[in-house]
Amino acid sequence: MSVDPGWGAQQFLPASLDKLQRMRSALPAHVALEVDGGIHQESIASAARAGANVFVTGSGVFASADPASAYAAIVAALEAG
Repeated sequence: MSVDPGWGAQQFLPASLDKLQRMRSALPAHVALEVDGGIHQESIASAARAGANVFVTGSGVFASADPASAYAAIVAALEAG
């Protein structure tokens, strides 16, 4: 979890990146590492660089007036790294 648990639409906690890096280094490469909370266009690339390879986004897509465009922007940000 990369936010304080309890409600949606929270901002990604930057301290989570260190946790992701530690978890990735402790896990075999074939094991998925999921991050949930605050994942959106601005946070997904850093979460991926820290080692996450499965991402959960809620408000990053569904709070948008155009969810399809928001999803596309998140995917593009992930691919751009």
